[in-house]
Parts: sequence; structure tokens; C-alpha cells
Amino acid sequence: MKCNICGGTEFEDYRSRENVRCSSCGSMERMRVMLLALESINAFKPKLEILHIAPDVSVARKLKAVHGSGYLAADFNPKLFPQDLEVTKIDLTKDVFSLPSRKYDLIIHSHVLEHLPCEITPVLFHLHRALKRTGIHVICVPFDEGKTSADFNLMSGREREERFGQRDHMRRFGVDDLNLNLGMVFQLNPFDPTKIYTQKQLEEVNIKTDWSGLPTSNTIFLQRKSSTKLCQISGISGFVERVFS
Repeated sequence: MKCNICGGTEFEDYRSRENVRCSSCGSMERMRVMLLALESINAFKPKLEILHIAPDVSVARKLKAVHGSGYLAADFNPKLFPQDLEVTKIDLTKDVFSLPSRKYDLIIHSHVLEHLPCEITPVLFHLHRALKRTGIHVICVPFDEGKTSADFNLMSGREREERFGQRDHMRRFGVDDLNLNLGMVFQLNPFDPTKIYTQKQLEEVNIKTDWSGLPTSNTIFLQRKSSTKLCQISGISGFVERVFS
């Protein structure tokens, strides 16, 4: 096996999962899937404008190397990231409203929405607004069995871990009501790497997800500008046309 991000050949255990993290660049399976998804939409074509929220460092460095000043990494806590990425401060509960319209060719975020102590529909709306007409919104969230739930009230980290899977999570996304979480906002377009690669090719880069069923924590959604269901809301067609055209 060889990591498709850095070329490393050694993998190590992470928490309860065996042999999943690249020992060289630290990439997890979803990061390696993300790279395949980005390659499928020509994300490494020069001169793109990209907003990458809470970037995975291994993928972020590859994007920045190609796009330079056109690549903007942003996070709630920039101090968590290496200085070479030049991460900008962003609080999606406040700053998303002031993003410039029709600015970015790509907006990328992976395992971010579950951390937000707010409703996510306005956040997704304004991120989508910031896309160019031909832009793509790249989304990944951790899906679990069951239904979606959220709670923004004060509780201990242990309680949040028990309810949502991690101490700093505000919600969990359930596959049983996909149409009531991300499916409320988008006509969903999940990336299926098996349509491009053989199972053997995926296993060679240590990607072993079963893609035949419902979304998993490694599922990447590639949402084009026109994929939002918010455009279908009656009574505000003029406003929507200005925002999403």
C-alpha cells in the first residue's frame, strides 16, 4: 500500500481502527478519498480560487503548492496549524454572512459542520453563495446509523462524546433521515470512487470503505452551484436568481 497524498508506505492504528493513518503525512482514509474527489473535479488545475475550511494539512499543502495566493485556508483556531499554511481566522457562525458572493471556484470543508453551535442551513446557504457560477462545494460530514440530532445547550465533554461521538461535537448526522439534514439543502451528489477506480486500486492507497450503501464518514459530496434546493423556494425567485446566478 502507498499513500496517494505523500507516497508513504507505512500505516498505523488510530483509536480503535487498525492500519488507517499514514505514518508519514498523518492522512486518514477520508483525506485520501478527498484527494481522489478533488482530482476528479480538476482541483489542481492552476489559477483557481479556493476556500478551504479547517483544512487537513496533508491535502492543504498540495493545494497551496499549486494555487499559491489563490488558496485560502481558514479555521476558527489558526494557531492549530503550521505557519506555512497561513491559516486565516474564520467563525462560521458569524463570518459566513460577509463572504464575498461568486468569489470561489471551490469551497472545501470536511468534518466541520458537526462542530458548529448553530443551525447549519444558513451556513451552507452563504458558503454556496460565495461560489462562482461554475464553482463546486465539497462537503464531508461524519454519518452514523440512526437519525440526526443536535443540542447546543451546555453539557460536559463526556456527555457530548456519548451523544455525538466526540467531546466537541454539537450534532450527529444520521443516515436514516439524510433527506432531512444535508438533503434538505442540496440535491446530493456523492462521490463514488469505484466509478473511476477498481477495488484493487483503492486498496493500494489504503481506501477500504464500502461504497455500495448509504453515506459514511468518508463520503464526499460534490455540490455544484445549481444543486441547492433553496433555489426552489417559491416567492423569492428574484432574490435567489441574483444570489445563485
